[in-house]
Amino acid sequence: MLPREILTELHMLDGMWLAGGAARKMVQGDDPFNSDLDLYFKSHEVYFRYKELMKEHGYKKTSSNKGTTKLSNNIFSLDLIKARWYASPEEVINSFDFTVCQFALDRKGELTCGTHSKADLKNMVLRIHNFSDPISTMRRIAKYVDLT
Repeated sequence: MLPREILTELHMLDGMWLAGGAARKMVQGDDPFNSDLDLYFKSHEVYFRYKELMKEHGYKKTSSNKGTTKLSNNIFSLDLIKARWYASPEEVINSFDFTVCQFALDRKGELTCGTHSKADLKNMVLRIHNFSDPISTMRRIAKYVDLT
């Protein structure tokens, strides 16, 4: 699928962004559906409207906790991030630990990325951007670095 088709398939609304690994895979030309589809929201209202819309499209809630609601249609799984609301895609990507994760797409396919994100991805550089949760960041390093 082309990026525009994927965003259409996700029924994206204004005030929400597909960000992180799936957005990175789209930039690389890879299939984002082989990744977590993390969706970030501007407000509780946009989150709630989107959650209800996806129920109309056959998605069911499979789990929920303080920070995330997971929806699935038995083909795709969506992680609706609700730990906090974000004013902009820049605010979303600024919260990410690694520069190679700092990619966000809006419903029109407009890409927002960090200053070093594209170059670090191309050159396979693992650069820490935000070290606010050291334990989580250390665990995630294994996703990007072969430690053997």
